[in-house]
Amino acid sequence: MIARFFRSLLHAFKTPWVLALGLVLLLILLVWLLGPLVAVAGYVPLEGVIARLVATVLLIFCWGLFVALSASRRRRKELDDPEAARAYERAEEHKMQLRDELRHIRERLKTAVKTVTTSNFYGPKGRSRYALPWYLLLGSGNCGKTSVLLNSGLKFPLNEQADRHLYQLRATEHCDVLYSNEALFVDTPGAYTESRPDSPAHKAWTALLRALFKVRPARPLNGIIVCVSMRDIIDNDAPRREHLARTIRQRLSEALKRLRTYVPVYLVFTKCDAVPGFAQFFAHLSRAEREQIFGCPAKSDVMEAGSVRAELKDLMQTLNAQIVTKIHQERDVPSRGEMFRFPQELAALGSRMEEFITEAFGPSRYHRPVMFRGFFFSSALSAQDIVAATAREGELSYQTGFNATVGDYAKGFFLLRLLEGLIIPEARLANADKEHIWALRLRRYGLQAAAAALFLLAGTFLGVSFINNYSRVETLDAAYAGFSGAQKKAPLVNEPRTPLPELNIIEKATFVYDPEEDSAIGYGLGLYQGRVFRKSTQEAYLGTLNTRLMPPVRQAAARRVEAALNNPMELKNALRAYLMLCQPQHINRKFLDPWLANVWAGDYSGQAPVQADLRRHMDYLLAHGITPAEPDAELVDRARKALLRIPLAELAYQRLREEAGESGKPPFTFRAAIGQSPFNGDTQPVDYLYTRQGYEEYLIRRCPVIIRNLTGETWIFGANPILLSALDMNNVYKEVRTMYFRDYTSSWSQALKNLSVRMPASMADARKLAEELTPGMPPAVLALREVRANTRLIMENVEPGAVQAAAQEEGKRKLQQKLASKTGGKMARALTEQAAKSAEELRRDVLEAAQRDAQAVRQYFVPLDSLLDEQGNPGPALRAVQDAMTGAGEYFAGIISSDQGEQRVLHALLDLADEKNDTLRSLESAVGRLPAPVRGWYATVAAGGLRDMLNRGARSINQAYQERVIALYDKNLNARYPFDPGASRDANLDDFAAFFRSGGVLDNFHETYLRPFITRTGTLRPIMGRYMPLSSQAVINLQKANRVQEAFFMSGRELGITFLMEPHALDATLKQVNLRAAGRHLSYMHGPVQGASFTWPSDSASQAMLETIDLHGISSQTTTRGEWALFRLLRGGGIKRQEGSTCLIEVQQQGKWAQFLIQFRNRMNPFDPRVCTFNLPPSLL
Repeated sequence: MIARFFRSLLHAFKTPWVLALGLVLLLILLVWLLGPLVAVAGYVPLEGVIARLVATVLLIFCWGLFVALSASRRRRKELDDPEAARAYERAEEHKMQLRDELRHIRERLKTAVKTVTTSNFYGPKGRSRYALPWYLLLGSGNCGKTSVLLNSGLKFPLNEQADRHLYQLRATEHCDVLYSNEALFVDTPGAYTESRPDSPAHKAWTALLRALFKVRPARPLNGIIVCVSMRDIIDNDAPRREHLARTIRQRLSEALKRLRTYVPVYLVFTKCDAVPGFAQFFAHLSRAEREQIFGCPAKSDVMEAGSVRAELKDLMQTLNAQIVTKIHQERDVPSRGEMFRFPQELAALGSRMEEFITEAFGPSRYHRPVMFRGFFFSSALSAQDIVAATAREGELSYQTGFNATVGDYAKGFFLLRLLEGLIIPEARLANADKEHIWALRLRRYGLQAAAAALFLLAGTFLGVSFINNYSRVETLDAAYAGFSGAQKKAPLVNEPRTPLPELNIIEKATFVYDPEEDSAIGYGLGLYQGRVFRKSTQEAYLGTLNTRLMPPVRQAAARRVEAALNNPMELKNALRAYLMLCQPQHINRKFLDPWLANVWAGDYSGQAPVQADLRRHMDYLLAHGITPAEPDAELVDRARKALLRIPLAELAYQRLREEAGESGKPPFTFRAAIGQSPFNGDTQPVDYLYTRQGYEEYLIRRCPVIIRNLTGETWIFGANPILLSALDMNNVYKEVRTMYFRDYTSSWSQALKNLSVRMPASMADARKLAEELTPGMPPAVLALREVRANTRLIMENVEPGAVQAAAQEEGKRKLQQKLASKTGGKMARALTEQAAKSAEELRRDVLEAAQRDAQAVRQYFVPLDSLLDEQGNPGPALRAVQDAMTGAGEYFAGIISSDQGEQRVLHALLDLADEKNDTLRSLESAVGRLPAPVRGWYATVAAGGLRDMLNRGARSINQAYQERVIALYDKNLNARYPFDPGASRDANLDDFAAFFRSGGVLDNFHETYLRPFITRTGTLRPIMGRYMPLSSQAVINLQKANRVQEAFFMSGRELGITFLMEPHALDATLKQVNLRAAGRHLSYMHGPVQGASFTWPSDSASQAMLETIDLHGISSQTTTRGEWALFRLLRGGGIKRQEGSTCLIEVQQQGKWAQFLIQFRNRMNPFDPRVCTFNLPPSLL
């Protein structure tokens, strides 16, 4: 529908007169919008409204003339070409007919809906348009559609022509609606069915479907009755019959598609009296019998096309069963023959009917499915049939037996029960598409819901607006009450923060209403008083600020002036601020705002909310106007006298700094100058005053002006001006330059001091940092260029620019005009030229003096400036560092990318320790020749990378220590004898020997990992001044393993101890002591001493026994077993004395003792506590 609308609209726009109208409207728009902007030789013809109206009328007249000429030209063409004229007339006639047809359809359907819903005939008014079912009759011309309805026996009380027995003598030409008691029938002309897609009849058919869908969208139709004349079936023209079936199928598909519904379809074969024998066969039927159904209704929801043949067969059997009875009832012999012939003739037409039904109603992939409810036979004579038959024979020869005098010939056969008993009761079978049903429900209930929602929304908005406005009025009332209470609590104001409670309250009241932001829906629908209250509250707020806040603020400023009388640096600012607060015409917000903020920060330190409130209130007051007040004359006089005692140079320099700060120009930062870089601290600001631009703008140009203006600031210094001679001006300027260059050097020194390069966290980070510091244009070079640009304060004595020259010329012209009025033209020109020359000389003198003093700044930064050549490229020292930095980056990259991993780091550290690789040392040496702070920028690369190498090397050594030493020690030796004297398990001698012997586990680890990085004394070895982060104490403890090796091993590799043991003393209560171990026996009785030589370990060293015999001959024994049995037995006692490799051991048994003197032949004594207490450190870190 929308696409068709736009197509029609586009077609209308393409017509010449519409295009011309659009062009004219565009020209009229241009006349009114651009007409006043067009001028010809300075004259604007369309400037006035009258002129534009005349132009508009002329354009419309031209358009009308064009339309008239176009119509005249078309008429001339029609006169010259009669065929074209006739074609045009026919087309116009068809259009007119189509418009009439469409109007007729709309009127008929509109009348039908009105009749159904409002007519008293169908019951009470106000019924739904769906109260009665609607049916569409479809069929070819002269097939008897109208006759089927009018001769069916239904009552059509509202149709005038339905009261007659016969319908009109002419065929149905227009769509019509027949109103029966039970349903409405839409009768269509045969042209609708037989029309081609591009014909006017098809357009009318489409319009009918659209109109039906519009008037009854939920259920446009309850069924479609397709009428087919039996004469078309009898006709032997098969192509015509096939074309009729396809045409009917096409119309059904169009109806179902456009109506978006699924309705039952009934096929009625009309004019069955054309079948020979029909009249004779049914001649004896009563009226009730003629009203019955003759046909095959569907036994299920849809009659399949395949079941038509079976249905016809059953029907023929039924007819054949009646033949005998009917023949017996018939007396006329010829009629009997015709009666016998009828079933045969009908059976002969069965195949044609089957083909027709299959083609018109069968399943199709390209058409919508049809709810085919059956096919039926009927006979309803039309007026044309009767007139034709009467004209031929004077009577209906094939209706013999019919009583025409009572009108029997005008009533149909088998129609009433078909309509009343079958078709109309099945009206509820019609259903709309699911999507269409949802759309209808959405449209129906959606509109209702939308209306209800709109009503509720409107009511809600009204209520919300009322509540919001009422609540705001209450808020204002509460604010006023709070404001009054706050004023009563603090009637006297001594300091600025005292009135803050009341000011905060009234300030909030100014924001209760905001006409610009308040929603028109949320507030503007009732009681909105925003504009009135907003203005009133703002005026009250401003008045309160002037009466309650400004007096204490002025008092605080006066106290500052009083306190600064002895502080020359603060006095001028304090007096300036005080006079600004009293005399608003002198207010400078860029000065006053920071000054007040600084004062309040000192007075209310630690009270950030108070400071914020004061700043906010003061901003509003300064923006909307301060009421002037008379300053304290006595205080101002004293302050002015004190100011006059301050050196003028300090005042001038202070004013210079204030003016530069108030300019709002951004300070210099290395981040802004060189962009992203590896530098930290590059956001340290250098005030604009201490940049090259600030030097030229303020020290060169503004400083002399400021010095002169100080003598003219009468509102600060008083009415008596400060008079300075030229010599005084030069002296003041010189002192200002001295202070300026002192701060200039300090600012840049601090900025460079804060500029640093981060310490890389790893070798990869060091490599990346080296790449960042050595690109095509290194950031250090860019930073040094900025330093040079801002410390080489050399200005060429260039001519003034175009703007400056023009300003000078304008000044000379004005001065000349003033002098001419007093001295004459020639004298004025001479004086003007002389004044201009004096000003130029003064400018040059100022520039020369400033550049002489600026040499000190340049000299201070010469070490940094010398790193660049005259073109700003790196000098030799910086290039050397860049090359060394590149090598360092490649060096770190090689270590990182090595497949050997941590071993590569250890090898690299060893090369550095042995000075086999000088990459980092070269970088360190080159960096050491740079001045600070540049030296620190580059030194971090080597320092950070080497630190990571040392850390990784230490971790690698410790990991190897854990895997190769600690793991074996914990598994085989730890918590075992001899290192744990109380342990029940002994250390396996093979494991002990493999671990501690020369070339063993511990020795191999020490030689492989530790020896390259420790000195001969056992301390850590420095690498480029740095140490590997290993624990010095752990390394020292690890080296104590040599004592174990010297005590338990002979020649370092063979496990074995040889010692001589002899009795030394015996308890007096003992008679004898015997010691058996290592296959040897040592016995002692109070008498001569005889020693024995022992060797450990031995083949029989798995057991040791100590036996004591007292004076009574009682023996006691102590036995130890295992490879460490002898040591367990001997260490069970105590070491009484130890000297070198000799020790005295006392063994006790049951309170009695025996002493043995042992002399070891190994380098260390196994019983030495330094050997026995050895334990490996858990980690080397």
